[in-house]
Amino acid sequence: MTSIASLKTKVKTQVKKLTLLFGSATVMTLGVNASVMAASLYDVTLLSDLEIPYFSNVTINNFGQVVGTSYYGNDARASLWSSSTGTINLGTLPGGTYSRAIDINDAGQVVGISSSSDGDRHFLWGSGTGMVDFNTLSGLNSNTPSSITAINNAGQVLGNTRKNDNSITPYLWSNNTGTVEL
Repeated sequence: MTSIASLKTKVKTQVKKLTLLFGSATVMTLGVNASVMAASLYDVTLLSDLEIPYFSNVTINNFGQVVGTSYYGNDARASLWSSSTGTINLGTLPGGTYSRAIDINDAGQVVGISSSSDGDRHFLWGSGTGMVDFNTLSGLNSNTPSSITAINNAGQVLGNTRKNDNSITPYLWSNNTGTVEL
Protein backbone atom coordinates (compact mmCIF):
# COMPACT_ATOMS: atom_id res chain seq x y z
CA MET A 1 0.00 0.00 0.00
CA THR A 2 1.16 3.52 -0.77
CA SER A 3 1.88 5.74 2.21
CA ILE A 4 0.36 9.21 2.58
CA ALA A 5 3.84 10.76 2.53
CA SER A 6 4.66 9.18 -0.85
CA LEU A 7 1.28 10.35 -2.28
CA LYS A 8 2.01 13.93 -1.13
CA THR A 9 5.43 13.82 -2.82
CA LYS A 10 3.88 12.45 -6.03
CA VAL A 11 1.17 15.17 -6.09
CA LYS A 12 3.76 17.93 -5.50
CA THR A 13 5.87 16.59 -8.38
CA GLN A 14 2.82 16.55 -10.72
CA VAL A 15 1.85 20.12 -9.74
CA LYS A 16 5.41 21.34 -10.44
CA LYS A 17 5.35 19.66 -13.87
CA LEU A 18 1.99 21.30 -14.69
CA THR A 19 3.26 24.71 -13.59
CA LEU A 20 6.34 24.30 -15.77
CA LEU A 21 4.21 23.15 -18.71
CA PHE A 22 1.78 26.09 -18.41
CA GLY A 23 4.65 28.52 -17.91
CA SER A 24 6.34 27.27 -21.10
CA ALA A 25 3.11 27.61 -23.08
CA THR A 26 2.72 31.21 -21.90
CA VAL A 27 6.27 32.10 -22.89
CA MET A 28 5.83 30.47 -26.31
CA THR A 29 2.54 32.35 -26.86
CA LEU A 30 4.05 35.69 -25.84
CA GLY A 31 6.91 35.11 -28.26
CA VAL A 32 4.52 34.99 -31.25
CA ASN A 33 3.91 38.26 -33.05
CA ALA A 34 0.35 39.45 -32.33
CA SER A 35 -0.35 40.25 -36.00
CA VAL A 36 0.60 36.70 -36.98
CA MET A 37 -1.82 35.31 -34.38
CA ALA A 38 -4.62 37.60 -35.59
CA ALA A 39 -4.02 36.64 -39.21
CA SER A 40 -4.57 33.02 -38.36
CA LEU A 41 -7.87 33.77 -36.59
CA TYR A 42 -9.50 36.38 -38.83
CA ASP A 43 -9.97 37.16 -42.49
CA VAL A 44 -10.33 40.82 -43.36
CA THR A 45 -12.78 41.27 -46.21
CA LEU A 46 -13.55 44.52 -47.98
CA LEU A 47 -17.35 44.80 -48.10
CA SER A 48 -17.36 48.00 -50.12
CA ASP A 49 -16.22 48.37 -53.70
CA LEU A 50 -16.52 50.97 -56.46
CA GLU A 51 -20.22 50.22 -56.96
CA ILE A 52 -20.97 50.23 -53.22
CA PRO A 53 -18.58 52.79 -51.79
CA TYR A 54 -19.90 52.75 -48.22
CA PHE A 55 -21.26 49.99 -45.95
CA SER A 56 -22.27 51.01 -42.39
CA ASN A 57 -24.07 49.85 -39.24
CA VAL A 58 -23.02 46.26 -39.74
CA THR A 59 -24.07 43.18 -37.79
CA ILE A 60 -22.64 39.71 -38.36
CA ASN A 61 -24.10 36.27 -37.63
CA ASN A 62 -22.27 33.06 -36.72
CA PHE A 63 -22.00 32.04 -40.40
CA GLY A 64 -20.17 35.21 -41.44
CA GLN A 65 -23.18 36.84 -43.13
CA VAL A 66 -23.14 40.60 -42.65
CA VAL A 67 -26.06 43.03 -42.80
CA GLY A 68 -25.90 46.77 -42.80
CA THR A 69 -26.70 49.79 -44.88
CA SER A 70 -25.08 50.33 -48.27
CA TYR A 71 -25.05 53.73 -49.86
CA TYR A 72 -25.50 54.01 -53.61
CA GLY A 73 -24.96 57.74 -54.13
CA ASN A 74 -27.68 59.31 -51.97
CA ASP A 75 -29.72 56.10 -51.72
CA ALA A 76 -29.42 54.03 -48.53
CA ARG A 77 -30.36 50.35 -48.81
CA ALA A 78 -30.48 47.46 -46.38
CA SER A 79 -27.87 45.04 -47.67
CA LEU A 80 -26.79 41.49 -46.95
CA TRP A 81 -23.25 40.32 -47.67
CA SER A 82 -21.90 36.77 -47.67
CA SER A 83 -18.75 35.29 -49.15
CA SER A 84 -20.81 33.18 -51.56
CA THR A 85 -23.15 35.91 -52.87
CA GLY A 86 -21.33 39.19 -52.32
CA THR A 87 -23.56 42.16 -51.49
CA ILE A 88 -27.30 41.84 -52.07
CA ASN A 89 -29.50 44.95 -52.02
CA LEU A 90 -32.58 43.96 -49.97
CA GLY A 91 -34.64 46.76 -51.53
CA THR A 92 -37.43 48.70 -49.85
CA LEU A 93 -41.07 48.20 -48.96
CA PRO A 94 -43.52 49.29 -51.70
CA GLY A 95 -43.25 53.02 -52.35
CA GLY A 96 -40.07 53.29 -50.27
CA THR A 97 -36.97 55.30 -51.07
CA TYR A 98 -34.54 53.93 -48.44
CA SER A 99 -34.04 51.02 -46.05
CA ARG A 100 -31.65 50.07 -43.26
CA ALA A 101 -30.84 46.63 -41.82
CA ILE A 102 -30.73 46.30 -38.02
CA ASP A 103 -29.95 42.65 -37.25
CA ILE A 104 -29.51 39.15 -38.74
CA ASN A 105 -29.87 35.70 -37.23
CA ASP A 106 -28.11 32.46 -38.16
CA ALA A 107 -30.99 31.48 -40.49
CA GLY A 108 -30.23 34.60 -42.55
CA GLN A 109 -33.43 36.40 -41.53
CA VAL A 110 -32.97 40.17 -41.43
CA VAL A 111 -34.93 42.83 -39.57
CA GLY A 112 -34.74 46.52 -40.34
CA ILE A 113 -36.59 49.67 -41.25
CA SER A 114 -37.75 50.91 -44.64
CA SER A 115 -39.60 53.89 -45.93
CA SER A 116 -42.83 53.01 -47.70
CA SER A 117 -45.87 54.69 -49.19
CA ASP A 118 -47.31 54.47 -45.63
CA GLY A 119 -44.29 56.09 -43.94
CA ASP A 120 -41.42 54.39 -42.14
CA ARG A 121 -42.13 50.73 -41.40
CA HIS A 122 -40.15 47.85 -39.95
CA PHE A 123 -39.54 44.75 -42.02
CA LEU A 124 -38.63 41.11 -41.75
CA TRP A 125 -36.65 39.77 -44.71
CA GLY A 126 -36.01 36.14 -45.59
CA SER A 127 -34.46 34.60 -48.69
CA GLY A 128 -37.76 32.84 -49.50
CA THR A 129 -40.14 35.68 -48.63
CA GLY A 130 -38.22 38.82 -49.44
CA MET A 131 -39.04 41.98 -47.50
CA VAL A 132 -42.33 41.83 -45.59
CA ASP A 133 -43.93 44.71 -43.65
CA PHE A 134 -43.47 43.69 -40.00
CA ASN A 135 -46.67 45.47 -38.87
CA THR A 136 -48.64 43.13 -41.12
CA LEU A 137 -47.03 40.10 -39.46
CA SER A 138 -47.07 41.38 -35.89
CA GLY A 139 -50.51 42.91 -35.74
CA LEU A 140 -48.99 46.11 -34.33
CA ASN A 141 -50.98 49.24 -35.11
CA SER A 142 -49.23 50.98 -37.98
CA ASN A 143 -50.06 54.36 -36.42
CA THR A 144 -48.32 53.45 -33.14
CA PRO A 145 -44.59 54.20 -33.14
CA SER A 146 -42.60 51.03 -32.69
CA SER A 147 -39.07 49.81 -33.16
CA ILE A 148 -37.24 46.55 -33.72
CA THR A 149 -34.12 45.85 -31.69
CA ALA A 150 -33.03 42.32 -32.65
CA ILE A 151 -33.91 38.89 -34.06
CA ASN A 152 -32.70 35.69 -32.44
CA ASN A 153 -31.88 32.30 -33.96
CA ALA A 154 -35.41 31.04 -33.22
CA GLY A 155 -36.80 33.82 -35.45
CA GLN A 156 -38.22 35.78 -32.52
CA VAL A 157 -38.19 39.54 -32.96
CA LEU A 158 -37.62 41.85 -30.00
CA GLY A 159 -38.78 45.44 -30.07
CA ASN A 160 -40.82 48.06 -28.31
CA THR A 161 -43.90 50.11 -29.01
CA ARG A 162 -45.07 53.46 -27.65
CA LYS A 163 -48.56 53.44 -26.16
CA ASN A 164 -51.08 56.28 -26.28
CA ASP A 165 -49.99 57.38 -22.78
CA ASN A 166 -46.38 57.64 -24.12
CA SER A 167 -45.24 54.62 -22.10
CA ILE A 168 -42.86 52.31 -23.92
CA THR A 169 -43.72 48.62 -23.86
CA PRO A 170 -41.29 45.92 -25.00
CA TYR A 171 -42.66 43.05 -27.07
CA LEU A 172 -41.53 39.70 -28.40
CA TRP A 173 -42.93 38.42 -31.68
CA SER A 174 -42.70 34.97 -33.22
CA ASN A 175 -44.52 33.28 -36.05
CA ASN A 176 -45.97 30.77 -33.54
CA THR A 177 -47.12 33.10 -30.75
CA GLY A 178 -47.66 36.42 -32.51
CA THR A 179 -46.88 39.57 -30.54
CA VAL A 180 -46.58 39.21 -26.77
CA GLU A 181 -46.06 42.27 -24.59
CA LEU A 182 -43.30 41.80 -22.03
